Amino acid sequence: SDAGFFSCLGTEIGAQPLGTTLSRTTVRGRDYDLDVLGGTILVAADNKEINTIEDLRNKRIGAVKISEFAGGQSQFWAMMKSGLDYIMDPDQVTFTNSQEDVVRGVLDGSWDVGFVRTGVVEQTEDLETGELVDPELFKVVSPRIYIMDTGDLFPYLHSTPVVPEWPLFAKEDLDRIVAEEVSISLINFEYHTLVGRAIHDCLDAANSTAQRDFCETAPPSYWLVDARCDTTPELAELAYQAGLAGHHSGFRPARSHFELRTIVQDIGFV
Repeated sequence: SDAGFFSCLGTEIGAQPLGTTLSRTTVRGRDYDLDVLGGTILVAADNKEINTIEDLRNKRIGAVKISEFAGGQSQFWAMMKSGLDYIMDPDQVTFTNSQEDVVRGVLDGSWDVGFVRTGVVEQTEDLETGELVDPELFKVVSPRIYIMDTGDLFPYLHSTPVVPEWPLFAKEDLDRIVAEEVSISLINFEYHTLVGRAIHDCLDAANSTAQRDFCETAPPSYWLVDARCDTTPELAELAYQAGLAGHHSGFRPARSHFELRTIVQDIGFV
């Protein structure tokens, strides 16, 4: 679930997080498995009028939807903290229901400012050329940096606090044993995926039938020293394909949603 939705569900039905998504992304040639995201306030790179959040007064804003945390709510919170009212102070707020359309609207001048989650610009396609848009065409307003648990810098500039990636959650009355088993399975998913990715890397580099046969039959422990004993080539393949389809590499133990919930409460959405 979207992080903002999860905060509401936690209040309404007592939802509990079982795991936090690890979002697989490549930035400037380096692969990351991100367990946090942020909200970005975008303007065109050549926009000289908008440099701070305070400059959003009387400007046209494109956002995803009012229920979207990183494409609306978090930026509204940032405006509030800068003394602006997200209803009264902009000239107009347009909800597109699409992160990519917000990005394109900044490019074509439909609005002055765009609210999207981190990483969206780099994944947005130019509908005329079919190529990805150039991130250098944009400027991040009031940019922040964040140091991740690994000690690395979060690879995207952002305008709001970072919060946990999407959680997989369960209702409060779910049987405890079931919740524990699902949570463990989510965490193990990453280890299966690592083996599947290594097998596919091997297959991509194979130059002969013999090499392909080796890639497909070598034991999981060959690809990953600490591979789980229950990992099989079939399970690794299933996990790998699921990760590709969902743009993630697995799950980690659930991160705290305390700060996120505080933001949503401050802005009045729960």
